[in-house]
Amino acid sequence: MKIPHRKERGMATLLTAVVLLIAVFLATYNMSQNVIADKQNASAAVRGFEAFQNAQAGMDEAVEYISGVGLVTIRDEVASAGFVSISTSSASVSVTQTGDSLEITSTGLSNDSVSVSRTISMRLSALPNSPTPPNVPVVSRGFANVTGNYEILNNEEPLTIWTGGVIDMDGNANTYIRQNGVDTQLSNSKTTRGPDIISNDRNLASATEEEIIQAFFNFSELTDMCISPFCWDESNGAGTSQDAFTTDIDYTKSPSVIYFRPNNQGTKDTCDLNNSTVDAVQLRASEFTTSESSPLILVVEGAAKFFMDAPFYGIVLAREVTTVAGGGPADITDANAKAINGGVVGLDCIDGPGGAGSGMIRMNKTVFDNLGGGGAAIAHVQGSWKDW
Repeated sequence: MKIPHRKERGMATLLTAVVLLIAVFLATYNMSQNVIADKQNASAAVRGFEAFQNAQAGMDEAVEYISGVGLVTIRDEVASAGFVSISTSSASVSVTQTGDSLEITSTGLSNDSVSVSRTISMRLSALPNSPTPPNVPVVSRGFANVTGNYEILNNEEPLTIWTGGVIDMDGNANTYIRQNGVDTQLSNSKTTRGPDIISNDRNLASATEEEIIQAFFNFSELTDMCISPFCWDESNGAGTSQDAFTTDIDYTKSPSVIYFRPNNQGTKDTCDLNNSTVDAVQLRASEFTTSESSPLILVVEGAAKFFMDAPFYGIVLAREVTTVAGGGPADITDANAKAINGGVVGLDCIDGPGGAGSGMIRMNKTVFDNLGGGGAAIAHVQGSWKDW
């Protein structure tokens, strides 16, 4: 018996329809998978870009922080702990030592904080020609009253006082320098005049405050030397008294600059020593922990009155500086004498010393060498940048 062709044609049509349906399903499924994959890739690319941007932002914050605190300070912290973590708003940042440079590693997350992470790293090193303070114990852009029992020593270079204005050396002021290969030889006194004093220097007198700060300390202006947490700014609501701030200084963080700004700083580029309305910041050597290996730059944006009641290692930098003798008399060669072992820089003028005894200021090369990192210029080590 013959099977009707109509039934065979029906089966063939059904089979063709099933095959076409499967083909359409597979094509649609494959297309949807491609769309999903494209969306996932695009999303991953966006999140990867977000993570990279956050890592780069964290790197920028870390470089700015290191520039402010100083390369030497960060190196000391790394040497002590093995690494340093820097808090940033964008990434997780750590600093380690690699040879003579610091290696900064920054890991950023995508904005959802979970999906994608990117890590970048680079190395920083100090520029070899970073500015350093002048190798002169007393520097004043204006005048300097070097009266009373001032004792000033510089065995490194034949220069003890450098001013842009006049120098008053009445009284028993003496300066000492190295002469004929012998240290601490009297140069200037009541009866002698030596070559170690430069006064009325037109170049120094015509320099701006910012130019001096940049040349000697590698900061753009005094305010830039306000580096948290070593900054007491009374004019902006310091939140604590000067005495409390000074007492609470954390020397384990190796500060190189400590900054003070009173309510009334006086007039910039004007010597305000005789202006009773100006708030002079009173500083005592005994309030600070210093040594040859750990000196400080004490910065006062205004007038400073510095009491030499203990040995101090570092520089006193202010617009107007009055030094007060700490008692004596004392031998200029006495290592434990109540003296400033470093220097004094008056951006407008210098006066001193009042009080009993000798006001001693001694140039100390080791101190100056160890002060070089406070604001030292830093540079990216070529070829050290990596990302993954």
